[in-house]
Amino acid sequence: MECGSLALNNGFLEEFTICCKLFPDPWKNETDWNRYIKNQIRYYKAKKISEGVFNFNVEEALEELAEDPDWADKVEAYRMYKRGMFQDDIKKHFGVTQGAISKWISKVHGEISRRIGEAYEKYRKAKLQLREDVVRVIHDGRKGKPDFVVYLEDGSVEVISSKCYCSDRKSVSIKRAEIEPEIQEALRLRAQGRRVRLLVDFYNLHDKHHEMREIPLDKIPPRLLFHHT
Repeated sequence: MECGSLALNNGFLEEFTICCKLFPDPWKNETDWNRYIKNQIRYYKAKKISEGVFNFNVEEALEELAEDPDWADKVEAYRMYKRGMFQDDIKKHFGVTQGAISKWISKVHGEISRRIGEAYEKYRKAKLQLREDVVRVIHDGRKGKPDFVVYLEDGSVEVISSKCYCSDRKSVSIKRAEIEPEIQEALRLRAQGRRVRLLVDFYNLHDKHHEMREIPLDKIPPRLLFHHT
C-alpha cells in the first residue's frame, strides 16, 4: 500500500486518533485482524451516516410506496388530503366510504412515520458509536424493547428513547407509555447498582429541532411536552 503521498493535516490526525482509540493497533494488542478490519469498516460507515443533519425525503418514500399496487390508491388519497382536500371529496374520487379514506390516510401516515423512525434510529446509532466515551451501544429496535442502551467508559449507562416526528405543530406531546420500555430498563439497571441516566432523544424533521432531555427516574411525568419553532 502506497502511503508516501498521505497529507497529515489536522483533520486526518484528529480522525486517526479517534479511530485508534476505538480500535487499537492489532500489532500491539494481538487483535484478530479480521475483527480489526470489520471494526474499521463499521467506523467509517457510522461516520458517513452521521455526517451532517438528519434528513428524510418523504416524497421519495411515498413514491416507493405508490409502486406497490396495494398502496397506490392509499398514497394518492394521502397526497390529496395533504394538499387540502376534504375527505368527503376524496371518497367521491375513489368511490369508497369516508371511513375507508380515513383508514387509508392513517395507514400511509403510520408507514411513513415508521420509516422515518427507523432511519433516525440508524442515524442516532451511528452518532452514538462515534462518541469517544462510549464502550458499547445496544440497539434492539423491536417493539417493547428500549431503543438504545449505551455503556460508557466511566461505568455508567444511558438508556435512550429515540423519537422522531414530522410535525408543523408548535409542540409535540409524548405519553409515558411511549417510553415505558426505556423506563423499565433504566430501573432494572439501577436496581443492579448501575449509575443510570434516562434520556429522550427528540427530533422534529419539519424544522430540524433537536432536544436530548434527561428524565428523572424518581419523578417521571405522565407525559412529556416538546416545544419547537
